[in-house]
Amino acid sequence: MKSVSPQEIRNIALVGHQSSGKTSLGQALLYICGSLNRLERVDDGNSCLDFEQDEIDRKMSLNATVGWGEWKNKKINFVDAPGVDDFTGEVIASLRAVESAVLLVRADAGVEVGTEKVWNILEASAFPRLLFINRMDKEHADYSATLEKIQSQLEGATAVPFQVPIGQGNDFKGIVDLIKLKAFEFDDKGNPIEIDIPADLQDQVDELRGQLVEGAAETDEALMEKYFEAGELTDEELIKGLSVGVRDGILAPVLVGDALTGRGVRQLMDKVLNFLPSPVQKPLTLGEEEIVCDPDGAPLGLIFKNISEMNLGDLYFIRSFSGSFEHGKDYYNLTSDNSERMGQVYAAIGKNREESSVITAGDIGMVLKLKNSKVGHTLGKKGDERQIVIDYPNPTIDIAISALDKSDDEKVGAGLSRLSNEDPTFTVNFDGEIKQNILSVQGDTHLDVIQSRLKRKFKVEVETERPKIAYKETINKLVDTHYRHKKQTGGRGQFGEVYVKYEPMPRGEGFEFVDAITGGVIPGKFIPAVEKGIREAMVNGAHSGYPVVDIKASLHFGSFHNVDSDEHSFKLAGTMSLKEGIRDAGAILLEPIYNLEIKVPDENLGDIMGDISGRRGKIQGTEQIGKYQVVKASAPLVELYKYGTQLRSITGGRATFTMELSHYDELPHDLAKKVIDEAIAARKSD
Repeated sequence: MKSVSPQEIRNIALVGHQSSGKTSLGQALLYICGSLNRLERVDDGNSCLDFEQDEIDRKMSLNATVGWGEWKNKKINFVDAPGVDDFTGEVIASLRAVESAVLLVRADAGVEVGTEKVWNILEASAFPRLLFINRMDKEHADYSATLEKIQSQLEGATAVPFQVPIGQGNDFKGIVDLIKLKAFEFDDKGNPIEIDIPADLQDQVDELRGQLVEGAAETDEALMEKYFEAGELTDEELIKGLSVGVRDGILAPVLVGDALTGRGVRQLMDKVLNFLPSPVQKPLTLGEEEIVCDPDGAPLGLIFKNISEMNLGDLYFIRSFSGSFEHGKDYYNLTSDNSERMGQVYAAIGKNREESSVITAGDIGMVLKLKNSKVGHTLGKKGDERQIVIDYPNPTIDIAISALDKSDDEKVGAGLSRLSNEDPTFTVNFDGEIKQNILSVQGDTHLDVIQSRLKRKFKVEVETERPKIAYKETINKLVDTHYRHKKQTGGRGQFGEVYVKYEPMPRGEGFEFVDAITGGVIPGKFIPAVEKGIREAMVNGAHSGYPVVDIKASLHFGSFHNVDSDEHSFKLAGTMSLKEGIRDAGAILLEPIYNLEIKVPDENLGDIMGDISGRRGKIQGTEQIGKYQVVKASAPLVELYKYGTQLRSITGGRATFTMELSHYDELPHDLAKKVIDEAIAARKSD
């Protein structure tokens, strides 16, 4: 395509519930625009948008994919985002790279969980959007019921019908445009042919046209006054009101069609051009600053997607918000604080690409082999302090991961590192306390995909297990211990005698050592060795092997030998005094307690609160936000394994949650005894 100005570009994300037809819509758009010479289908396994092997096998999108088409001398860039809940991070990254969205809703299913979740994401930032009621030709398609659900269940922006279908299910054959008040019937290629408005639809057309005009009038006081006085708006006033409402995120047009056959897709693209904003009309906002989309401005771009190919390496998708990014020129990574030279630039259509030379302001392109950049990084000019941030969701499941063959540990680490460059929504860290590599993911499907990619791309298999819990030991009463270390094996011996008083400290206070020696009964040079011995024993565990915390140790008496005493002897005496002190005081276990914030539909509130109570949790309060309740609670980590999976099961996937470590608290005695016994048995077996 020829070079285009920002005014001639529309950047959209295709979003919606799983299997709502996003990829089929993308394929239809590419075919109708002439970007592809044949219509590819997901079910046939030949889609250029779902081209990863795991997507082909599952027949679903797992990655955001970029494509573009030329329509009426303008360029439509789209990002086909996955609908599976575990890959919401791909949706969020996609939305950061575009100005507007097309939200697909199934005519035979209505508003589903994914529909509602994506709508809420869009609504949070008044994101311009239109809705496309897809699959109008399916057996149970019901336009009126679907429209009613959209208008009643999706809060915020007002959904206004722009079209009425002519027939539905097997009888779906055309649409009535409520703006132009014209009817169109589709030919066998999906082209619209104008016809008279069917008489049996006239009442519905009149009713929905009224909704449309009212929605337009509500965007402007002058229009509202005109509407009240005259009961109608001129075509010019109608389009002006609708355009302002859509671009401000106040109105959401509702269109109809069938992506698989292309019926309604041409009209959809017309509405994208006419009502959704260009990069100039909807500039990026960073704080209070608007970034003017100026081809001659200072370069500022976001890396929002990365894919890795075995024969080429890493390919990075860049959205330019200002200025241009040219092949061979030097830019600066404002996130990693490194210079970066642009490699070969491409225009991408799924797995297909064609060489280009520049990514102009407002456009999206792909660049080969950046050395110092990752997904989420901002590119620009050195000295520029602006950052474009992608707010990825926090992982919901922690799992311990290791190589099936221990000799493959390094390969697993390298593979996960490469995959995390493509997918920042998971993390892997070594937890030194429990001595396990912990993989944090978005859900079970996400975990399964990571495992399959490790096997397919890096030829390594892994095993997973429930992570251990980082318990800690402490005491709840004062105890005074005496330990004498004495060893004589010929020649110089070993001697160190200590009296140490151990007492509990408030939760979270850690450790305090007090030198209470008087009269020189232990020389000052040996006292640090006693403290060192105690500290080392605390780390390694005095009784069950878990670290000791929240104690105060007061060294108040002891004795030494002029010849046999040394630092090593007093260090051992300190170590053994702690172990005996914890044993004599009766070790108690502390468990990690996490704060939870759960956003749940009203109808599931009771189930969630009951479930939390069943996890030894405590409800701290609730807050009403729209038709959701935000529950604040706390619960032990051991009871929260795969909590996200259970939460989805209880609420049909409509709830979300975050969790973070709050504090440590005492584990009930019966549970503590079981944990300690298991830990001691494990240490003996080792």
